[in-house]
This record gives sequence, C-alpha cells and structure tokens, in this order.
Amino acid sequence: MGKFGVFLPIQLCLALLAGYRVATCLKIGSFNIQVFGVTKMSKPDVVNILLQTVERYDLFLVMEIKDASQTAIYDFLDQLNNRTENPYSLILSDRLGRSNVKEQYGFFYNERGALGDDDDDDDDDDDDDDDDDDDDDDDDDDDDDDDDDDDDDDDDDDDSHT
Repeated sequence: MGKFGVFLPIQLCLALLAGYRVATCLKIGSFNIQVFGVTKMSKPDVVNILLQTVERYDLFLVMEIKDASQTAIYDFLDQLNNRTENPYSLILSDRLGRSNVKEQYGFFYNERGALGDDDDDDDDDDDDDDDDDDDDDDDDDDDDDDDDDDDDDDDDDDDSHT
C-alpha cells in the first residue's frame, strides 16, 4: 500500500458499499483494540466481548492489529463467522509504521448487511408495483372528490329554485 496507507482499504470498502440501498440502515463502527494480537486472542472473555461488539455492525474497523503472522486476526474472523448466520469478510491493510513497531487495520464487513440481500431485491420490486397501484387509487380518489363537489353545487342550485 505504501504511500496510500489505510486509504486503499477504505476505498475498497466504500466501493463495496457503493451499491448499498439507501433505504436500508447501515451500521458502521470502529474500535482501537490496543495491541491486538495472539496474546489478546488467548483471553476468551476479551475475545467474547470483541466478537459481541463486531457482530452488531455491518462494517467494522479494527485498529492497532500488531501480529506479524496475522494468525490472530484470521482466528478472530473464523470465530466471528462461527457465531453468526451471515458471514463476515475481512480486508486487511498492509503493515504500517516504523520498522520495529508496525500495525494494521482490519475492515470487517457483513456480506449480507453491507452488500445487501439478493432476495430483498425481488421484494422491493413488488413494493414498487404496489406503490404504483396506490398512486392509481389516489387518482381515482381525486376524481371522486371532484364529483362530490359537483354534487354539492347541484344541491345548492336546487335549494335556490325552491
């Protein structure tokens, strides 16, 4: 990634979300998990809290991943996917920083939440058809209102003749 730092993963995530439907709420979060690595992954209580946190979001940024082997972050991804029905994917930045202290950023995204569900597209089309029908009904209602106004005028005319 070089000079682009974390911006390329951000651009990739945004590109994935570009097709995201506006009508749906997208939950985005981030967490600086200080010195996230093998040691932190060896603490079940900590891992459980982190998993509970990440699974509440469609897109989640984990900062300060310090694990040159990258085993901790992929172990975390596996555990996350074992607990959820909708799989998460991971985009991992290059290792950044000084030569002796490097860290990474991990962008987790829920494939169903962030990318949308293909099954919902069919439902949206049906809803649009229903909306068109409602619009036609509204037009009919407007015509009925005009007829009612005409009837009222006729009644007034009848009263004046009596």
